[in-house]
Amino acid sequence: EVVDVEGTYLASDKVDGKNDTVIIYRTKAVGMDVILGYYFCDNGLYQVVYSLDEEHTNGESYINDYEKFRDALTKKYGKPLFDRIKWNDNSMKEYYLENGKSKGDALTYGYCSYSTGYQTDRSLIAMSMSSDNYEISTTIVYQSTVIDSGEADYSDEI
Repeated sequence: EVVDVEGTYLASDKVDGKNDTVIIYRTKAVGMDVILGYYFCDNGLYQVVYSLDEEHTNGESYINDYEKFRDALTKKYGKPLFDRIKWNDNSMKEYYLENGKSKGDALTYGYCSYSTGYQTDRSLIAMSMSSDNYEISTTIVYQSTVIDSGEADYSDEI
């Protein structure tokens, strides 16, 4: 059904440590380039992951993308369960917020991360943005509360 709706996929592979399959697409969502992964187990579709695939030269643009996607999710699902910026170091929080510095720089340097969550009757939706080695990533994960993929089993590898 997913292939019928989405069309030809970019890649398909087994999920590490599981008998599950992921089908990957390059597409657009909320007007932005995304990598979209559909995760299937024997019981059906249990997870959908969007990874924003936009390239910017500054952290503020990534924050703007995050807010645009978050606003679309809020319009669709209502008020989030949580919506926060987590600061890894309170002194950096003070430096960036009280001195009028760019929150985009704080994000780029890894001093803060963003997270927003929603709940529907069939899924949990977690949106997050963080930076690792000055590379900012934003993901949106739809996790089924109805279908469980089970735990990964690496016992055959030992």
